[in-house]
Amino acid sequence: MVAVAFLLGVAVAIPARAWMRLISPDPEFSWGGTLMIAVGFGLLFAGAGLCFAAYRRGWSRRATRLARVVGCVLILPAFGGAGLLAFPSVLAGGLALAHPRWPRVLRLALAVLAAGAALATIGTIPGGGLHPVRATIGIVLYPVLLWPLILAARIPLSPRP
Repeated sequence: MVAVAFLLGVAVAIPARAWMRLISPDPEFSWGGTLMIAVGFGLLFAGAGLCFAAYRRGWSRRATRLARVVGCVLILPAFGGAGLLAFPSVLAGGLALAHPRWPRVLRLALAVLAAGAALATIGTIPGGGLHPVRATIGIVLYPVLLWPLILAARIPLSPRP
């Protein structure tokens, strides 16, 4: 489960990396940067896979808690460098989805925070002399690329499957 989830995270990193090149007014490609992004996304998804396995296989309460801690820690490597801008959206969105029993007002506030952080990030895309077509594509694709990260992050953030 963990290995498959890691590979799924790497697969999600591929279009994300392409998006990063798209929105950059001066795109540079480095294998080191690409590898960091792929490993970061892979770790986020691996942590989610570990927690999913703990929930589905009925691990003990202590083992499940430990898996959740590990899963939450593994969320962080996906948000290095400029990726830090996506972290508030993923964390707030993941928490809003992970806790359906929390008060609706709190979950709505988290969803608004997630959307607001995404909109703030989107607001930075047209800057730097980026061609309007590339900027528009980048703006439209950003929420689409955030969604898998939010769904993966919600698993370790959730007390239940």
